[in-house]
Amino acid sequence: MMPKVSVIIPCYKSEKYIRQCVDSVLAQTFKDWEAIFVDDKPSKEMIDIMCDYEDRDSRISFNAWWTKRSPAIARNVGVAKARGDYIAFLDADDWLEPHNLAVMVEYLDDHPEMAWCASYQMIHVGDRVYPIKDLPGTTKEIGGIGGCLYRKRLLDEIEKKYGCVFDESLNHTDDGDLTLRVRHYPAGLIPQVLSHYRWNEEGLTATTKSVEQSWGIVKMCIRRGAWDFLPYHAKNLAACIAVEKFGLDIVSKEKNE
Repeated sequence: MMPKVSVIIPCYKSEKYIRQCVDSVLAQTFKDWEAIFVDDKPSKEMIDIMCDYEDRDSRISFNAWWTKRSPAIARNVGVAKARGDYIAFLDADDWLEPHNLAVMVEYLDDHPEMAWCASYQMIHVGDRVYPIKDLPGTTKEIGGIGGCLYRKRLLDEIEKKYGCVFDESLNHTDDGDLTLRVRHYPAGLIPQVLSHYRWNEEGLTATTKSVEQSWGIVKMCIRRGAWDFLPYHAKNLAACIAVEKFGLDIVSKEKNE
């Protein structure tokens, strides 16, 4: 029997957080799911952890690859293996509230006109915790794929139209790139905190230089024709270059003026 929801989880070098992530999926009140984990060059510790979870629950599958690739490739592997009508993406250092899938599946079931949906998400940065209450792709910050649920047929349409679900030429920002392509499809925002995003100091986002991140977003906006996002992120790029190349904090200067 096919599961209704496929949860796709890249888990490269996530031994520190993986148990909390997996346990949050196992704790879902909605039970009709499969969890597809994809890892590059997994450590023995990760293999032991995930094999134990596979033995405990047949809904979990661990897919190991022996060369280092990108998150976009890992997510595309998961999409290709997914059997569910709905697809969620979860990073291995993040976690879900127990009623996440139940609420989001009910929303899409009750709103057949919606191609995808998102919920409020709690962001954890060290000791600071704050909510994100915007639908990705509707504010200056493009947003990502955490806290979203997509119809599989939407992602199939995206792949057919653009040749990919996640752009494998991108080493980061592939999630925002998908947001820019799905934002034109009908979507709904659920006003509940249903997932948690951890700012992992060892993660790809935190370890990528600000200039590189901002330049990647600017190029992404141009490539996807997202002109409404371009001025804001071009200004961010200029600020990052000023700080990293010339030691000029133009953002703080503007605030003081």
